[in-house]
Amino acid sequence: MTKQLFTLFAVGAMALACAPKMHAAIEEELVLNDGVGDIATIDVSDANVVTCTGACGGLGIIHSGGKDGTIVAVGTLGQFTIDATAKGGGTSTLPTLQNLNQIQATSSGAGVLTSTFTDTNYSDVNGTLVVADSNVNDQQIAGSTIQFTVSTDAPTAVPAGTQIFQNTLTGASDSNGAIGMAVANPNSPDASITANTVMTFLGTGSIQANITVANVLVPEPASVMLLGTVFLGLAGLIRKAQSKRA
Repeated sequence: MTKQLFTLFAVGAMALACAPKMHAAIEEELVLNDGVGDIATIDVSDANVVTCTGACGGLGIIHSGGKDGTIVAVGTLGQFTIDATAKGGGTSTLPTLQNLNQIQATSSGAGVLTSTFTDTNYSDVNGTLVVADSNVNDQQIAGSTIQFTVSTDAPTAVPAGTQIFQNTLTGASDSNGAIGMAVANPNSPDASITANTVMTFLGTGSIQANITVANVLVPEPASVMLLGTVFLGLAGLIRKAQSKRA
């Protein structure tokens, strides 16, 4: 562990240790579940207090960027070695609203790792979200599958309960397309968003799984003509995306 990472972990550990015993609204939540009873739940409150409950002992937790920022969990959970990054609206680059990345999630054998990230109080205008997902599997477990889902709900719901997207990837490397898939958000204009990945390992090896949720607005015709070439990758439909609520 580098000196910088150790320092950040030490600060994060102090924040966890000093967290007050109080009930506060959850702004962000990352849940890691090894499928056999080890569950770590990392919460960030609306007062920017970070807590971890459950099987947290093997994980180093770093939180940055404020209450809608980035949660990093590095370490072990049951049979899995995890380096997971979950970015909320405060640290994502627009039009991206959030992303959940399991980088070098390694299993010592067959098993299932589930990661669920919720960020609350989003706003959008046209009720359309764009979801992109991808995976990279070690060759010896190339047949392993990763199921991705996205759900939305009322602005403070944790986790969100209305599923709007589901996709399963397998093979050594795959994605749902260069620009992802547009899906309607029935909870527009204000909602919480939950991204979920279920990584089913066929044996010993590593999987990288990534999911991104973006908010793309429909521009005026003049804007399409001006910016269509620049944003061809998104069908010339991007003008702006509202930022996350403060």
